[in-house]
Amino acid sequence: MSSPPAPAAPGRRLKLVGVLLMVLGAVCAASAAVPIVPAFSGTVLDALSSPVYTAPFDATVTLKPGDYQLLESEDGSSLVGPAEVRVVDPTGTALTSVRRSSGAYRITRGSEQFVDVLRFTASRAGSYQIYVAFPPNARMIIGRDPGDAFGRVAGWFALGGIGLLVVLLGFILLLIGFGGGRSSRRRPVLVYYGQPQPYPSQPMYGRPPLPAPGWYPDPAGSGGWRYWDGYRWQP
Repeated sequence: MSSPPAPAAPGRRLKLVGVLLMVLGAVCAASAAVPIVPAFSGTVLDALSSPVYTAPFDATVTLKPGDYQLLESEDGSSLVGPAEVRVVDPTGTALTSVRRSSGAYRITRGSEQFVDVLRFTASRAGSYQIYVAFPPNARMIIGRDPGDAFGRVAGWFALGGIGLLVVLLGFILLLIGFGGGRSSRRRPVLVYYGQPQPYPSQPMYGRPPLPAPGWYPDPAGSGGWRYWDGYRWQP
């Protein structure tokens, strides 16, 4: 009788790969969060913290490149049109990109709700002059266009999603690796080498049966007989 070689832990490699994937996915997700968080704060939080201007007004605001919206309070009796607004960029040039907005974006400030009515594009960073002459008493705020802001970081959203999927895959491999390690610690199965012998035996719960004590032909093939004591071969 010979003993089989000790098996290598089958789950060790899976656990290692799982840990590496989880680390890689976490790095990707964290890298994607760096530009996404400012895009979110620059869109929603800036609109929530923007001063409320009452027409007619002349405001100086510092903007970054991108699309912006003028949102008017729905408590007013009319909506501001492009003809009543003038936007001047940092070079002193009046923008010609002031246009109607979709009216689909809304911001609630206390009990007052503002809806986007106009939009314009800031081509460079700097201070912009915004003039609104009509209608009188129209209440307005200035905010970043969310579609433009999040569109600029769409690739980072994709990278963050891929990173989370890689973390999930690594976690699954880690669980499989731990499960494989537990299964590899089962009791070893006895393996007999040589020609099969007609040993009398009793089944033992699915394990290979052990022969009863007695004299049997030598399994090493010497042509003689050897004594089996029920557990091992005697010399």
